[in-house]
Amino acid sequence: MAMSKETRIATITELAVTLSSKERSAMGSRLSSWKEEELVRFQERLEKLEGIPDKKRALPKKKEESERERVIARIYAKLEENESRGVMLSLGAISEGLNLVAMNLNGTTKVDLEARFKKLTYSIENLSTAKAMMQFEQGRLIQVLVYKHKMNVEELANTFNISKRTVGDYDKFYSLCIMYPGLIFSSYTMGTLLRYKSAIEDKAKIDERFAGLLKMQIEGISLDEQYEKDVRCWYEESIEEDEAAEEEDKDEEKMKKA
Repeated sequence: MAMSKETRIATITELAVTLSSKERSAMGSRLSSWKEEELVRFQERLEKLEGIPDKKRALPKKKEESERERVIARIYAKLEENESRGVMLSLGAISEGLNLVAMNLNGTTKVDLEARFKKLTYSIENLSTAKAMMQFEQGRLIQVLVYKHKMNVEELANTFNISKRTVGDYDKFYSLCIMYPGLIFSSYTMGTLLRYKSAIEDKAKIDERFAGLLKMQIEGISLDEQYEKDVRCWYEESIEEDEAAEEEDKDEEKMKKA
């Protein structure tokens, strides 16, 4: 008796989940016996499943709502702080935090431990801001590669050894931060901000003050209170198609082939 489509899908799904827990080397050894055309077909079909989101443990509804409110409140507070005193990034604090890692705790007092914990927290906040800035810059570079150099998602994924889904995340993060540039300096990084993207947008629709803070354009970041990093080009430049750049890329490809 022929297997129904629903039964076949359920069987394939179960096999796929089971295979994901197998040892990598054993999987590679088994695949090495396949013919090249079989591997190509298998890869093509697997890539069609790549965008499926990772399985996550669902949080209880109240806990999820509480976490969402906490994130929004922290973003709100950080943006108000940035408005009043500007954005200050301490590279020294990041370095100090790394120096505190794996230190001998013998002889330390309760006060010592509390002080170290607070220093590490401050270091992480600075590191998160720096990471978000760099992730936004990566999104910006991807935009240029797409619009000026005509690279598609698959080419970007292969070039940077990342998944197509991650390429999409960079694109979403860049677009979100172009609309709400204050998020770049909110002390949260790309993953968290994309997770709470809808909550942030919903809050901005009903809270004019919050929306104004989100749209605030920071023109310079104080680094260790010694010099300022100018980021005005983030808001001033326009990423458009560039025919000259496209021709240069074609010439480069011809030279490589030659």
